[in-house]
Amino acid sequence: MPCKKCKDGKYKYGNTGECKYDTKEECEKANPKKYNKMKQEPSPLGKKTYAEYEKEVKNYKQLEELKLSKVHKVKLSRIDDIEEVIFRGLGLLEFVEEDLDQAFEKFIRAKDTVRFDMNDAYTEGESMLEEFKDEIKELGLDIPASVKDLEKDLARLSDEIDEAEQRIKDF
Repeated sequence: MPCKKCKDGKYKYGNTGECKYDTKEECEKANPKKYNKMKQEPSPLGKKTYAEYEKEVKNYKQLEELKLSKVHKVKLSRIDDIEEVIFRGLGLLEFVEEDLDQAFEKFIRAKDTVRFDMNDAYTEGESMLEEFKDEIKELGLDIPASVKDLEKDLARLSDEIDEAEQRIKDF
């Protein structure tokens, strides 16, 4: 066991000694048998002297502290950052589901608008236009130019319905 420095700046022999020596040399001189014997005995790590052992332990502690500090910093900062990113992504799932629900509702509404409302308007407009043309013929009148415009508009409505149905299929 070597002489160790105490908190008050004095030295003591080992862990249990009294802090009564002003210098390390005084401590070593006061305990020559124990201290000198330890310096000559082989160490637990297979070193020839205690000095080699002490140096090896010091190097080992420094390396371990360095490893721990690197691991600690990497672990805390990187893992926290990674967890934050992952949980941010997982938290967005709720927004995606809400948006998909809204999109699905709007898709169904668009599909129903084309299937029912636009087709009904076309069918009803076509029927009314045919009735009107028949009534004009029965009266023996010429078909007005505005009827031709209505027929073009009805054809355009038919094209728009076809295009909308194709877009719904493609969606």
